[in-house]
Amino acid sequence: MLVADRIHRLGDRYVNWYVIEDGDKLTVLDAGFPRHWDQLPALLQGIGRTLQDVDAVLLTHHHPDHLGSAERIRADATARVLIHEADADEARSGGGNPPVVGMLTAMVRPFFARYIVHIVRAGGARVPAVAEVTTFSDGERLDVPGAPRVIHTPGHTRGECILVLHDRNVVFTGDALVTLDTATGYVGPSVVTAPFVLDQAQALSSLSLIEATGVGTVLPGHGEPWHHGVAEAVRLARER
Repeated sequence: MLVADRIHRLGDRYVNWYVIEDGDKLTVLDAGFPRHWDQLPALLQGIGRTLQDVDAVLLTHHHPDHLGSAERIRADATARVLIHEADADEARSGGGNPPVVGMLTAMVRPFFARYIVHIVRAGGARVPAVAEVTTFSDGERLDVPGAPRVIHTPGHTRGECILVLHDRNVVFTGDALVTLDTATGYVGPSVVTAPFVLDQAQALSSLSLIEATGVGTVLPGHGEPWHHGVAEAVRLARER
């Protein structure tokens, strides 16, 4: 699905990942689950591209539902995989997961239980470690197709980042701001809640950094794209 200027959305009802076109090269933004892999070559064929056109994979953070196909893309496309330095070790070891106690407590929620089953079916219980990782830090303008700017927005994980394409009026918010809270099933602008968050207070504080981008379109890691301005999305997330 084309969701913004030369930006395609992949994934399923729970998880989003994206492909950014820039001239004759591509950037993959997050990498879904391992069993989402087939979506990428299918999209590339449909837009007249091949895996060899993928220059980089950018990861907003290290969780398995964003890391899933990163290593396969890296190996098959000879692409670089980039992530914030604070989440790099987890990417190299196949991703990190929430505390087991919190997960068991949340299983009483029907939506959460369904999502956990989906994670397992989509291959999220065993994600390939990324063999080679390049790190970035806050404020960098990345030398990849699309040239997004990095803003470090910790809380969901230590290294959670958003990626901004100012020339396209778009921000990729990963799990720093979503329109589907996979912990509860809540639909609408929100931060992800426990147990899928490391520091809830810090995640809420990071909303100010997201709001400051001033862009019109929010492309989250979970839920539908938001085309009504980042300021309104942040206002609603704070209200929740």
